[in-house]
Amino acid sequence: MIDAELDKETAAGSIILSPNLSARWQTTKYFLYIVSAFALTIAICFAAIGLWMILPFTGLEILALLIVMYRVSRKCYRKEVIRLNKETITVESGHDKPKNRWYSELFWTRLIVQPAGHPWHSDKLFLRGRHDQIEIGAFLNDQEKRALVKQLSMYVNVA
Repeated sequence: MIDAELDKETAAGSIILSPNLSARWQTTKYFLYIVSAFALTIAICFAAIGLWMILPFTGLEILALLIVMYRVSRKCYRKEVIRLNKETITVESGHDKPKNRWYSELFWTRLIVQPAGHPWHSDKLFLRGRHDQIEIGAFLNDQEKRALVKQLSMYVNVA
């Protein structure tokens, strides 16, 4: 998802990139509660008839599901913020607060669109500065990447 707040006259503003959110964390927790209750009910029924060894495996199954669902949900909440002004461009990325920061002078910055090597894959977008580069919007779909290129091309040269 792209949320842009750019002023064409002052060439300043920000673009916020985030993945499409499949389910909120609260919904994911409800799903985990239902699946856990169902699995524990079955495990307790088996334990009641003497097959108690199913209980530890049910606990491991629930723990594995919890870890996987947490990691997937956490990845859905990451963000990239691209800040532009007349002279600089800054890209900050992270979950709750910026953990990575990339900075370049706007004059030296180029937007690189690397075509996908396979039809099932998506193009990659890079911002290349004077000394280094960073991939942006890796989690965006093709349509969103085209929109991002269109917005950034007004401020940054496309190579």
